[in-house]
This record gives sequence, structure tokens and C-alpha cells, in this order.
Amino acid sequence: MENLFTYIFVIGLISTIAVLYLYRKDKQRILPLSEQTYQDAKITVSIVKEKSAARQVIIKVFFKKEDAILKDFLVELIGEEKTKKYVSFASIFSEEIRPEILRDKSEFYTGVPYSQLKAALSSIDFPFKSLRLVAETIDGKKYKSHQLAMSGRWGFIKIDSGNYN
Repeated sequence: MENLFTYIFVIGLISTIAVLYLYRKDKQRILPLSEQTYQDAKITVSIVKEKSAARQVIIKVFFKKEDAILKDFLVELIGEEKTKKYVSFASIFSEEIRPEILRDKSEFYTGVPYSQLKAALSSIDFPFKSLRLVAETIDGKKYKSHQLAMSGRWGFIKIDSGNYN
């Protein structure tokens, strides 16, 4: 009789764990990747993961003043020897798939499908090791995210500085 209860308990525990795992795996998650705070703005980069794969990159810019206007989002490509190249979203995406910049009071945001961003970055003739997502205002001010790198598993990853203590 005790063996029967033990078998039922073990099977019930395994099936509960399997159901919870499958429920969590199919859930869409928004994972914050980079958050940089400036004196008059804050830029946030997040990744939307669904079924353990990166689906979308979300870039948000919060301005402290409501009269600030965002001109464009840029990608700062950083090469092997710290050479930099700025590329506008308008120039790397075709007219049909160009992400729209949405505005909500003093907040600007856009969402880019990860596969399209990866394809657009791979088509650029500049060998880069890492990149930054940059928001540029009409005044010419640039607000940059942390330095990011491409990863097959995570989409983008924040690069470790290597400086400790």
C-alpha cells in the first residue's frame, strides 16, 4: 500500500513539474537588457522572448521635458580597433519594414523584429564586434545604450567590461 502511494506521489509530482514548465516556456517574456540614465533622458533596451527565442527588440526613450523630439534611432557599430560607424534605422530597413517611432507624451519607443534587425546588420559592409542602440534628437544630442553584442542564444547580450574591484 505504501508503494502505491509513493508511485502516485512521484507521478503526480513529475506531471505537475512538466505542466508548469510547458506553461512557462510558452509565455512571452520582456527581458530588460540595457538601461542608461542621462540628466535629461533615459534609454531602455529590452528583448521580447517567446518559446526561448528572441522575437523583438524594444527601444524606449523617456525624456524629462515634454517638448523634446526624437529625430531617429541609430545603430553605432563598433569594430575591432574601436572604430565606429553610425547607421540610421531609415537607411538599413526598407520602406515596407521600417519600424515606426511611436510617441506617448515624453516617451518615444519602437519595436523591431529581431530577425529583421539581425539581417539588416549582417548586410552592412562594416565588420563590427559590438554595437550600441542610439536615440538622436533634433537638437543633435545622442543617447546611447550599453555596448551590446550579438548572441545566437540570447539575441543581444550586454558585454562584460572585465573590470572587477
